[in-house]
Amino acid sequence: MNQPTPDDAHRILQSLEEEIGWLEQLETLSAAVRDASLEPTGQTLPPLLTKKTALIDKLAARRDVRARMLKRAKQADGDLLVMVLALVDKAQHADVAALFSRYVEAQERAAREVAKSRDFFEVALDVVEEMRDAIVPREDAQTYDRTGVASGPAKPIAVSQLT
Repeated sequence: MNQPTPDDAHRILQSLEEEIGWLEQLETLSAAVRDASLEPTGQTLPPLLTKKTALIDKLAARRDVRARMLKRAKQADGDLLVMVLALVDKAQHADVAALFSRYVEAQERAAREVAKSRDFFEVALDVVEEMRDAIVPREDAQTYDRTGVASGPAKPIAVSQLT
């Protein structure tokens, strides 16, 4: 079956409706992951990351199914709306366009929230790397004794203060 049918269009519309909910969950989970990363115990972070990963996997799988359907129908990747509109009654066009609009808005909100999380964790990682660089010596660094004579390869600050 190469050409999609009106039943395919209705399945796509139902799928998009479900994905809107998933995108809203992704938006919420992204903010929750950032908040959980600041908790001292760190106990809530792993389950949230697991949920977020599973949700992203579901969204990616659904996107792949749509891409294959468009390819079989010889449609360009961005032609889903055009294809669906061609398959439904003209009386449904406004509803279909509204659903696609809601989908795009949900997708944009989730993308903004995910981008915030990416920026947040990149800054956090930079801070950790700077702390590591301040504590862990360079390969060519030397440790000096109390008289100022090089006494061997450098040791991390925490070890140097104890020896």
